[in-house]
Amino acid sequence: MCYNMPMQAISMQNVSYRYAVDDADLLAVDRVSLSIEEGEFVVLLGTNGSGKSTLAKMMNGLLVPQEGRVVVYGDATSDETDEVIFRIRATVGMVFQNPDNQMVASIIEDDVAFGPENLGIEHDEMVERVRWALESVGMYEYRSHTPTKLSGGQKQRVAIASVLAMRPKVLVLDESTAMLDPVGRAEVMRVLHRLNRDAGITVVLITHHMDECTEASRAVVLNRGRVAYDGKPHDLFADEALVASCGLELPPVAKIATLLGDMGLNVDKGTSDLDALYEQICRLK
Repeated sequence: MCYNMPMQAISMQNVSYRYAVDDADLLAVDRVSLSIEEGEFVVLLGTNGSGKSTLAKMMNGLLVPQEGRVVVYGDATSDETDEVIFRIRATVGMVFQNPDNQMVASIIEDDVAFGPENLGIEHDEMVERVRWALESVGMYEYRSHTPTKLSGGQKQRVAIASVLAMRPKVLVLDESTAMLDPVGRAEVMRVLHRLNRDAGITVVLITHHMDECTEASRAVVLNRGRVAYDGKPHDLFADEALVASCGLELPPVAKIATLLGDMGLNVDKGTSDLDALYEQICRLK
């Protein structure tokens, strides 16, 4: 009997990374082992200094672990040959915190075309890629606008489109919602879930906002450079002590569910959806 096994997109095996700070070594990532399966939506959570951004940069070879090994679709990031480095960077696209730092052109469609153009993509295909990428993030109608006229959420969606135009299999976003207001964050989250669901793109979202993992397939928490939790968001929300020990804060709905559960009410403490919590409260007698 033949089973379709999930393909491993990224494998991190016992990786560590240190920074030299004031003549001392700062251990940012400490012997982390982590695998990302193709098609997953993984949210990597942690406070500032937890090591999550360092781990993100190791996922496409921007940083190479000083100990351990990172493998992307069979290619080790420690392999310094141009062919392998190019393949890894094309496979794992990175989106960073400040969208203004990622824009290189004064017209949006030119900015999105910059990556494919540098890859040597033929003109007709490049035009199609730009159209698809901008439509995917809901920004096609703004293609002839200048980025300076956009909101923060719109700019970040253009930044995502610029990476999408290079057709990566994996999208890694390093605190890409950190500088956005709630409306902008919601815009970006809707886009990411649609890309994961409809286009099959593997998404790894690095954030300190726990509410951004409510609809993720998996949550990973880093604390002081090590994995403190790896599992379903629901089970993470139900463990208030673990969340607090990692310096994080429960989303509002999960916090209410926890308070109700602590009062002895028959409520699932891991609930993060408002409608689901309302239904549970209505069933209480």
